[in-house]
Amino acid sequence: MLRMLACLVLLSVPAWAQSAAASSATPFKLEATDIAYDASTSRVIATGAPVKVEGTEGKLRANRVTYDPTTNRLLAEGEVVFTDPSGTTLQVGRMELTGDLKQGTLNQLALGLPGLGQVGQAAAANISGSTYTLEDVTYSPCQTCIGG
Repeated sequence: MLRMLACLVLLSVPAWAQSAAASSATPFKLEATDIAYDASTSRVIATGAPVKVEGTEGKLRANRVTYDPTTNRLLAEGEVVFTDPSGTTLQVGRMELTGDLKQGTLNQLALGLPGLGQVGQAAAANISGSTYTLEDVTYSPCQTCIGG
């Protein structure tokens, strides 16, 4: 697999996009089988399951990750697994995050909370740092009760 730092991915991006991304100081590492730049949308697209993104605020795996350097946002799609620094793991179908991996929104959630149980499903959620706001939730304090 090809391992690249985000700044290396941006070397093939036009200079105006490089400066926008560099000014946001996006601290993540990207690993994927294929990485492409779409000039029509100014986005970096990584594919090849799993695509891996790792930063100081967490790491994720997905089938496809699209990074927009102009907005400093990541869109992860397909079998997304996100783990924050505390060990909380989210399993979702689709997740949009800021480039620092601190804030975002997601759909089709399953959530493991170390020592607290698990959320078997949630229709949608918002993330802000270590705060998760969930909608339409199924929760169990048992680590293995939901879906097991």
